[in-house]
Amino acid sequence: MTLSVSELVTQIKAIIDENPTLQQVSVQGEISNLTQYRSGHWYFSLKDDTAKINCVMFSRANARVSFKPKDGDKIMASGNVSVYVNTGQLQFILSDMKPAGLGDLHARYLELRDKLHKQGYFDQSHKKLLPKYPLSIGVIAGANSAALADIQQTLKTRWPIARITVYPSLVQGNTAPSQLIMRLQQADKAAHDVIILARGGGSLEDLWAFNDEGLVHEIFKSQTPIVSGVGHEIDVTLVDYVVDQRGLTPTAAAQLATPDQYEVYQILDTYESHLTQLMKHRLSQMSHQLNYLANSAYLRRPKQFIAQRQLILNQQVNSLRQYTSRIEKKISEVKQLNHTLVSKSQMFTTLQYQKLAQIDNSLNSSLQKRLQSEKHGFALVLEKLNMLSPLSIMSKGYLLSFQEEQLIHSKFEIDSDKLITLQYHDGKVLVRKAEEDNE
Repeated sequence: MTLSVSELVTQIKAIIDENPTLQQVSVQGEISNLTQYRSGHWYFSLKDDTAKINCVMFSRANARVSFKPKDGDKIMASGNVSVYVNTGQLQFILSDMKPAGLGDLHARYLELRDKLHKQGYFDQSHKKLLPKYPLSIGVIAGANSAALADIQQTLKTRWPIARITVYPSLVQGNTAPSQLIMRLQQADKAAHDVIILARGGGSLEDLWAFNDEGLVHEIFKSQTPIVSGVGHEIDVTLVDYVVDQRGLTPTAAAQLATPDQYEVYQILDTYESHLTQLMKHRLSQMSHQLNYLANSAYLRRPKQFIAQRQLILNQQVNSLRQYTSRIEKKISEVKQLNHTLVSKSQMFTTLQYQKLAQIDNSLNSSLQKRLQSEKHGFALVLEKLNMLSPLSIMSKGYLLSFQEEQLIHSKFEIDSDKLITLQYHDGKVLVRKAEEDNE
């Protein structure tokens, strides 16, 4: 059986692709010869002490990787084994990649990050402003570390007038978080203008002290502005989220915390030049004003100026006196007029009162006369009414007879079956009609 190269490689590829033990396999190894193309694809080798395999991770898969891999990193890779037909080379096509031995640690990091974010520790509203010109700076870093040396050199170059206080601390290991918290508390109580918290780069495990929840809480409640400079640009710890500003490196953190002295000198030179121009302009204005005053009439001929002012003053005094005299005259006229009005008002009031008294007397007299006349007329009418009253006639022995409240005018109007009412002047009597005697 004779096969072409293409057929041979294709059959080998088919055998490998159809082998379930070579699909979705996890492999642990060290990255080497990593190349990242513009297309976004990653090509590298994965090796251990005795073997090596070519690997590819396409852009769609590597976009989900949460870290930036580099040569020498030990990783846990997942994917499928296959053959690249064009070269006949065996290759491992990755679908996922995690740091070897740090998968659980990275998961803890993400879980704690999300928890603190929900609790508001990373909110921008809690960030404090950095001072523009700090005079006291606290630095928390590893003793004799390269990060500390870089910070000190940067601060000395950029802002040498600041007083630097170093708080050496462990930055790696199980006891590092508690010591970092203690140093931060000391620095915060010292009332520095700003605090720099830094260390050099390293793996996630090396930087784990800066992911400590207690340290994050201590930074959050600190009263002093804090700048972090932990690791390199790709290293992002929980401390970087909670601090007031993050520097990508220790040197960058020192740069964020201080102004550049040469830039400040330039600003001061600009201010000095501007102030010099303002002072020259102001002095020129004052000089012109002084010359004007020196050449003025009241300084060159003060006696003549004073005499003129005295004349004007005398004229104003005379005018004031004349005005005062006119006012006094008007006041006198007003007083006289007021006296006249009061006198006439009193006379008018007296006359009116007398007239009212006369009218009152006349009305009372007329009213009494009218009342007497009305009384006399009423008495005459009353007398006539008494004379004409039936009661007055009845008092002489006369009476009135009624039957059912009808006045009886004749004996023929009497009903024998009904009672008759006899009305005397002092009362009534009921009687019945007797039998009439015809004789």
